[in-house]
Amino acid sequence: MEANIIAIIRNSPTMMVLIGLSVFVFTIILERFLYLARSEGNVRSFMAVIKNLIQKKCFDDAVKYCEKQKKPITNVLRTGITNRKLPKEDAEELMTSTRLEEKTKLEKFLVFLGSMGTVAPLMGLLGTVSGLSRAFKDLALSGSAGPSVVAAGISEALYATITGLAIAIPTVLIYNYFMGKARKINIEIEVNTKRLLVWLYEGTE
Repeated sequence: MEANIIAIIRNSPTMMVLIGLSVFVFTIILERFLYLARSEGNVRSFMAVIKNLIQKKCFDDAVKYCEKQKKPITNVLRTGITNRKLPKEDAEELMTSTRLEEKTKLEKFLVFLGSMGTVAPLMGLLGTVSGLSRAFKDLALSGSAGPSVVAAGISEALYATITGLAIAIPTVLIYNYFMGKARKINIEIEVNTKRLLVWLYEGTE
């Protein structure tokens, strides 16, 4: 008797949870992909413009240019330029605070994705155990060893395992990819923060 996947999902709480998690994970992946894509840019070109404006003492233009870009690095640099009249240590502290805020935004939901890479296979294993338990229960109740008796339970066990792995494997790969991009952006921010401080306070110490 051919197993009906819709019936298996409907009769298996574990499968329903896994399907719900897969939708949630896909939504987060799409949101993070778009956010990280918007957060990247041609940093070298941007910094060249900022350096040129600072050297010309066009600080207001530099701030406006940062506001126009609307990226994590521009938000941090805007903080430094706006507070350029403060002592260097204070401006640096404010930029560090902004950088940490941007780091939190870049890594938002990534912990959840990393957790799903571990939890999904365990949920699949739970579904496997549940399906096998159902198969043996059906076999015991029927008193028959026919394959049709245990088909529903075995199918539930197999589909749960497959679904758990299908969620976990791409989620782990995408999590590592997103973490790499977030780390790259954070390093760019940190490096260029130091450059900005040199440009702003050159010759003032």
